[in-house]
Amino acid sequence: MNTHTLELHAGGTVRPLAFAVRRMVNAGYTGRDQASVRAHIDELAAQGVPPPASVPLCIPVAARNLTLDDAIEVWPGKNSGEAEVVFWIDGPEIYVGVGSDHTDRDLEAQSIEKSKQICPNVASRAVWRLADVEARWDALRLRSFVAPDLAAPYERCQDAPLAALMPPRALLEYIRARISEPAPRGLVVFSGTVPMLGHPPAHARRFRCELRDEAAGRVLACEYRIEELTAAPAGLER
Repeated sequence: MNTHTLELHAGGTVRPLAFAVRRMVNAGYTGRDQASVRAHIDELAAQGVPPPASVPLCIPVAARNLTLDDAIEVWPGKNSGEAEVVFWIDGPEIYVGVGSDHTDRDLEAQSIEKSKQICPNVASRAVWRLADVEARWDALRLRSFVAPDLAAPYERCQDAPLAALMPPRALLEYIRARISEPAPRGLVVFSGTVPMLGHPPAHARRFRCELRDEAAGRVLACEYRIEELTAAPAGLER
């Protein structure tokens, strides 16, 4: 069990929040318009990406894969981030952050599940209470940006309201049923993502995602560097 110290932003104050993670789930294909989701699955199948076992998809991911760090290490090749809402669930308490289930695109063509397991999940340290934003949920915006190197400016990659995704309670009820825990404690759920504005960048060096509550004038952000693993030094090969 890994414990992360979050920052709860509520009522104009910020306080630390210790959260012990027992398990983590990556959701996928969670678009509210399921006809469009099915069309997207067909498009991916034509490109060689296997269809999901279920829709929406519920992928268990090792809890140790979750990080709040500002840098991750990945296997060399095609990989990219995806902006997602991050739900931190502890019994009746539900907190909302933003993050990325970084994905190995080469491996995705063989197994969606394995492509998620091989990369870290990155989350913002700052969170809100779901109850504080649920009334205007559909108007919240999910955005992402990428940069090809450490000095280059960001380019926008995703930008859509949360109305594009399943409502939060419906998604979480679906996940609870799939994992057979009606009142889970220490559960982290990544929501699935919104459409890309173009083809996902395959070799970005920096990634940023945001969850924007424009009515309240506040933003949650998650930003990290992407570092490729290198070969072992001479003499350490097996």
